Amino acid sequence: VEVDLLANRLRPRHRASARLEAVLAEAGLAPVARISERAAYADLAEAGLSVFDRPQRVFEALRAEWRPLLARLG
Repeated sequence: VEVDLLANRLRPRHRASARLEAVLAEAGLAPVARISERAAYADLAEAGLSVFDRPQRVFEALRAEWRPLLARLG
């Protein structure tokens, strides 16, 4: 059985994220994707949407975070 690791709700420049990265590195684990914590997710969910439903450039960085996972899933 193959298991993929997803690092979700990361907050860049926060100690918890840095600690998680250190633990993963020490264990020799690499997440398939790293998804950051963003207010946009709650706003979009309230409207029943995702970052892939909005074409605006502001969501491109968020879509890019998901691409490695989506590619892995095929």
